[in-house]
Amino acid sequence: MKTIVVLTVIAAMSFSPLHAVPSAAFHASFDQDFSAVSKTGYVAGKHSAEILYENLATYLKDGVNGTGALIGTGNEKREDYHIEYPNHDFITPEQGSVVFWVRPENWQGNDRNFHIFFRADGTDADLLVYKVAWNSELYFLLGPKKKSGGKQVWTTISAPIGQWRPGEWHFVVATWGGGTMKLYIDGICKGQKKFIRPGSPFLKFGAGGLRPKQWKTPQNYSLIDELMLYHVMLTDADVLARYRAYKQSRIVTADESKVAPCNIMSGFNPAEGTMEFDFAVKEISPDGKFYRAETCIEDGNGKKIVNRILAPQSTEYHFAFPVDSLPPGDYTFKITVLKNDSRLNHTVSHPFAIPKRPEPWRSSRTGTAATAPFPWTAPAWDAAGGVFSCWNRQYVFGRSGLPEQIFSAGTPLLARPVLLMLDGKKLNPGPLRMVSSDEEKIELEGTAAADGFTVKTRICGEFDGFFWVDMELIPEKPVAAIRSLTLDFAFRKEQSTLFNAMIKQYSDYRPGHAGKFQAYSLDLFRELSRTMFVGNEKTGLEWFCEELSSWKVRKQADSLRLIPGKEENRMLLTLVDLPTAAGLKHRFRFGFQALPVKPLPASWRTARVFGKGKNDFNPWFPWSEVHNIPDPERKAPDFDKRWRKVSGYPAVHWYFAGFSNSPFTREWSFYGPLWSLTPPEVGTIGDIRSREWAFARNCPAAPGYIDWYVHSLRNTMEKLNIRHLYFDNQDAQFCDNFRHGCGWKGTDGRHYRTFNLLATRELTKRIYRMVKAAHPESRIMRHMSTKTVTPVIGFADFIADGEMYCGTIGRDEHYKNIFAPEMFRAMFMTLPYGIPRYFIPQFQRAIKLHSPIRNRYENAWSKKHLDNHRAVLRHFKGYLFVHDSLIWPAFGVSCDDWWKIQDEFGFDGSERFILYNDPESPFTAPDKVMVSCYVKAGKLLIIVMNDSRESAPLTIKVDPVKFKALKISGSKLADMERGNDISFDGSRILVDVQPQDYSVIGTR
Repeated sequence: MKTIVVLTVIAAMSFSPLHAVPSAAFHASFDQDFSAVSKTGYVAGKHSAEILYENLATYLKDGVNGTGALIGTGNEKREDYHIEYPNHDFITPEQGSVVFWVRPENWQGNDRNFHIFFRADGTDADLLVYKVAWNSELYFLLGPKKKSGGKQVWTTISAPIGQWRPGEWHFVVATWGGGTMKLYIDGICKGQKKFIRPGSPFLKFGAGGLRPKQWKTPQNYSLIDELMLYHVMLTDADVLARYRAYKQSRIVTADESKVAPCNIMSGFNPAEGTMEFDFAVKEISPDGKFYRAETCIEDGNGKKIVNRILAPQSTEYHFAFPVDSLPPGDYTFKITVLKNDSRLNHTVSHPFAIPKRPEPWRSSRTGTAATAPFPWTAPAWDAAGGVFSCWNRQYVFGRSGLPEQIFSAGTPLLARPVLLMLDGKKLNPGPLRMVSSDEEKIELEGTAAADGFTVKTRICGEFDGFFWVDMELIPEKPVAAIRSLTLDFAFRKEQSTLFNAMIKQYSDYRPGHAGKFQAYSLDLFRELSRTMFVGNEKTGLEWFCEELSSWKVRKQADSLRLIPGKEENRMLLTLVDLPTAAGLKHRFRFGFQALPVKPLPASWRTARVFGKGKNDFNPWFPWSEVHNIPDPERKAPDFDKRWRKVSGYPAVHWYFAGFSNSPFTREWSFYGPLWSLTPPEVGTIGDIRSREWAFARNCPAAPGYIDWYVHSLRNTMEKLNIRHLYFDNQDAQFCDNFRHGCGWKGTDGRHYRTFNLLATRELTKRIYRMVKAAHPESRIMRHMSTKTVTPVIGFADFIADGEMYCGTIGRDEHYKNIFAPEMFRAMFMTLPYGIPRYFIPQFQRAIKLHSPIRNRYENAWSKKHLDNHRAVLRHFKGYLFVHDSLIWPAFGVSCDDWWKIQDEFGFDGSERFILYNDPESPFTAPDKVMVSCYVKAGKLLIIVMNDSRESAPLTIKVDPVKFKALKISGSKLADMERGNDISFDGSRILVDVQPQDYSVIGTR
């Protein structure tokens, strides 16, 4: 990973002192993320995929200098990878240059597909650099969009690239100015023409294009790196100097001393009964041929068992043999690259194991007992009223197959019964009857008749209020078809003031996906989220689904809509609005869960991260030699030394990575392809340069994975005497690994990923059951970041949040452009969801990794500089305090001052919190000022958060009747941080609070 540099210097490159290249107006290096730097500052890039910290390795790979960005569309589903940028005068129609490096990943220059590398467009402007499908040439297109005389008037230059091969980097420059345009490849001008200037400015541009899915052929994948835009038309000398500044500046040669296999992956293919190996040699020989490879398998004694020479037709290599031909044991797969019959370089080894099957964990049923673990109790079903009851909630079905009403803490959530509308008519898939029950769940069934269909509904309700609906529409006649099918949830206005679409944004914050209930559309097909929360600050309902294989929707972007109304707020799901084929059976599966999911633990507000009180805890990572897998034999070499540093804490939470596995394990070498979560493609390793942190993403829906993980975790906990656990990012993910059944084909013929909610829930539930059964006092923390998907994270005692928006924070160095009251209440409060939540601030981390200013962390944000940032740190803390949220003290933020105030007030779990917008709050504050309070045994603690930019003294009005109801014994107030008295006459409080700062006031 390299640091983004200032464009006028570009220190990472060494230009010849004899020729000074003009400065670029825009530079995307793709080294840390998809942002760019420019002469006017930071530029955010909008990636077409959901970017998370844990999947950056999918989209950023080794480039010409640091890392490059993956672009293109490929595979059966045509995954779309491109990065879009706004044009702030970086590129103009009059003159300029586009410069980048590109490398084919899985295509050759003589194929018959489109490959889009760069595009800029405007109302009447188009600029395109791409390979066309009808020949083996690279095209540079420039001109107006609008036709003249019925004909297109843009101009193109093309040059042959049929010799391009996967793994080769090529330097591409497109320049224009003075009525002339030129195309360069690898430093050489390939052609020039006169052109007609575009008729309007360029509005936006994209690496990988702007609308790549509109092209008629798969584009496969490429890497693009060092994308630069210039205001001037570069000269031949400029282009050549720019080209020679990089180590890849060669024609079609390879440094054969460095040729080596990479991306080695092994795994068992149960369908074929074979052990399979895949690897790549990215380079090709100077004569344009693919290298042969000598492969062999050695047993544990070094004896060669299998030996084979591979002569591939691409840079990808595949080797397989019947797995039963070798006995169980440890083996080594060795690869040597050949030039003719000579070995080019050293042999690369890949250890793997063939286990003795069936493995011991195959029969493990740990955590599967049909019980309701603490603090839940067994659910109940009242057949007479059709009511399902669990902790603090009731689901009233009555005579219907869907809820007529849902109660949380006695409060009704719905304005009317849930409606299922078939072809414009109400469809009742009930009544329901109970078919089985135990302490874990109750299973219900219903059968109904509709126009031409029999509707069979199976519903499972569990102890934590989780419901899963499996509904089939079976045609009674061959001509039966569906014209429309909708699912309509109508909420009471006061119970639906907020929404949260659960969209995680690791890099740049994009508002509008959570906050005040408003008109909103969620594209359930797009694979950003298949979960929606609707509720308020105390309760709510989550809806979710895994797949939409029977949905047939005209406008997928509106498959889930939030619709505000005068009397009710609606969540409308459009399952079908295009006529289905006649005579087909349709199956729809989805779920819902009322919140909060469980009671809050005692004294949760004083469970402090890195504290040493009896209620505190310390997350411990890393403790193992590889990526924190459940294996007691893989302890770090200096395990005892590491343990001594943390053993003094009252509770040590051992770190495990729920979303991934180490590629350096015996199980992964055999089951890796089957257990992998894709994308990224099987064999993609994150943090590959670090053996300790290298990881491959896994999917719990894969056969055997949950059994192995829970069995191994129990063994590890027993042997290492582990009591408390921390799971990193174990939330549900999107997967399309066909090897284990993920992924599905829609009614539109396209392939989509499965949201692996049920499998992830099963894994987390089994772990929770196992831990609580063995050690009821044990605590589990899960890190999930934004996605408070309660069917999964409900099986945690605490959750960690906040590891996102890093690009925005790296640029802004504060949360002022992120936090807003409604957004915060919908996303980051503890009370609506029922699980204590710690927010991990990102100041130092984001600035170190994502600041556009070189060495910004070292020069301005290290520990010794923190006093200079007191204002922005207090803004962050004030937002958390006024919302009764917990802070993970890290990356520049300390909570020592707040903890001291809590202790002096006597926080012990009996204190009552009153949010600033609670009808029972006695305080009325000026606009953009939030006043919340805690009450306990006659004492009052007030948090005033001034979210405005006003610095005048604040007047907070006090309602005497509501204030009296709090039964406060003291009448004098003081600033709890500074100790000075605060003016309070019984009807108003006068306090000075700096803009975007907070004050803590308490009774004396």
